[in-house]
Amino acid sequence: MKCESRNLTNGECVQIVVLHEGWRYRRLRERFGISHTSVSRMMERYKETGNHSRRPGQGRRRVTKPVQDRFLRLRILRQRYVTTRSLQSKLEDVHNVRISCRTVRQRLKEGNLFLTSLVNGWDKRFLDLYQGILAVSAATTPFFEKI
Repeated sequence: MKCESRNLTNGECVQIVVLHEGWRYRRLRERFGISHTSVSRMMERYKETGNHSRRPGQGRRRVTKPVQDRFLRLRILRQRYVTTRSLQSKLEDVHNVRISCRTVRQRLKEGNLFLTSLVNGWDKRFLDLYQGILAVSAATTPFFEKI
């Protein structure tokens, strides 16, 4: 039988603990489609802790600390037209932490923030030009004459 690599659900863990009394690891492996070492590890964890759930803290550790995540969120709120590259380099300069641009985007996404995209700066140049035209026309022509 082919064993698949996956995490057991809580229900499966409870079933393994209950069925373990009369069943061998090999039979449990065949029943749930997992390796016998997975069954063995789960039973060891149950004997050690008295609990069938996964241990906390499993998985990859984060590269950035909450202070550095906050730094990225504040920087994007203060400068809306900043790039991930500039955020990455600023974080490295200030906090001496090297992260990828993808990590910068993920940290911003966790805070429900997204980068405002500019296509080669054309949007900002157009906005500056438009505001300049409005300022000139407002200075030369009274508001009521425009209507």
